[in-house]
Amino acid sequence: MVCPSLPQPDGTAYLNFSREIMQAVRPRQCEHIWAEVINLRGDSFTRTVAALRAAKFECVAKLVEHVSTDASAWERYNRDTFLAHAHALLEYEPGKLRYLTYTTPGSLAWWSANVGKGAVLL
Repeated sequence: MVCPSLPQPDGTAYLNFSREIMQAVRPRQCEHIWAEVINLRGDSFTRTVAALRAAKFECVAKLVEHVSTDASAWERYNRDTFLAHAHALLEYEPGKLRYLTYTTPGSLAWWSANVGKGAVLL
């Protein structure tokens, strides 16, 4: 389970993170690779930002704060994470990704079109 995948500064960073994590997970030895972005549960964002700041990861803390307050930034983060994981897994074995995501009326069509790449709509 690759969770939570935190926001990255740009598309290249998403792909680099995904490639690194897939090497660590060793997908050829797994039946499926489950993944998702950080979930909004209780004070999860507040605690995550505080932990990142305490560990001196200020840039990532700012990214988490940004996606937690901007719905369009959140959706970009979610899609960019999914696309990077799907792409990184193509280098191993396609069809293993199970990416959990909550949809909205505005995002449902995009996510529905990506079920074949591993999107699991909640």
